[in-house]
Amino acid sequence: MSTTMTGAEAVDAYAALHYGVKGMRWGVRKDDDGGSSSGKHKKPEPEKSSDAKTAQAHKAKVKTSGKTDVLSNKELQEFVTRMNLEQQYGRLNKKQTSPGAKWVQATLKEYGKQELKNVGIKIVKKATLEGLAYALGPFGVAVPR
Repeated sequence: MSTTMTGAEAVDAYAALHYGVKGMRWGVRKDDDGGSSSGKHKKPEPEKSSDAKTAQAHKAKVKTSGKTDVLSNKELQEFVTRMNLEQQYGRLNKKQTSPGAKWVQATLKEYGKQELKNVGIKIVKKATLEGLAYALGPFGVAVPR
């Protein structure tokens, strides 16, 4: 058995050495169990309640058939009750609006939709022209303002 490599083997060895493994992603390492990890430890998700699992099963059953005829009256009532409770919870616990969204809403009330659109166009135009001036400056190209 010889220790020298043929040309194709040498190319493959070089590529594997310098370019990693096919399908490999930057910043992702293999876990000890063979899975991949991005280095961040995720919190384990809390286990779903039996009611939530039942509602999920009913939802899947309805989704596969396309009709609620596959559920008994009791199953349908459980499913609808769960959905209503989740909707009520969502309405009672609305997420707070971000400062940016608040600014947009206040500006819309004050100036109106068209004026806000004009302001946005001016901002984008200015940023585009500044970017072009920066990119083309070394080449001596003047960008009209």
